[in-house]
Amino acid sequence: GDLFPANSELFVNSVCWLAGLEGLVAASPQVQAVIRIGPVDPVQLSRLRWAYTAGIPLLCLLGGAGVWLMRRRG
Repeated sequence: GDLFPANSELFVNSVCWLAGLEGLVAASPQVQAVIRIGPVDPVQLSRLRWAYTAGIPLLCLLGGAGVWLMRRRG
């Protein structure tokens, strides 16, 4: 079967919705059986938490500082 069956199903459901056939829009058992995210061990979870709580804001601050420096020079 397809590696990502939800992609084709999204298209079919979108066409049904646009045609006004909302009653035909549903997720098939094949799509629901696809494993989306595997188990996450505690080390990976800790890294993800730090990335979201510190890494992303730090990247935004660095990007903002870079833009500010570029505007200040120009």
